[in-house]
Amino acid sequence: MIGAPAWERAKVRVEFSPPDNRRRDLDGMIASHKAAQDGIADALGIDDSKFETTYAISTPIKGGAVTVTLEELKP
Repeated sequence: MIGAPAWERAKVRVEFSPPDNRRRDLDGMIASHKAAQDGIADALGIDDSKFETTYAISTPIKGGAVTVTLEELKP
């Protein structure tokens, strides 16, 4: 893919900011993010088994958001 970094592995941080203060389950959030993670892997040209992923729930923001931070993971 043109423009994709030539990384072999990636450190991925996913931060979920829910739209309100209702109680949320991190497992459910991770499951709902599966298609997005597959898309990120496809865009990077890296199998997502090569990701070192961390997840966090942040403070709520209006409308909700998911922030993904990518960094090359050096061997």
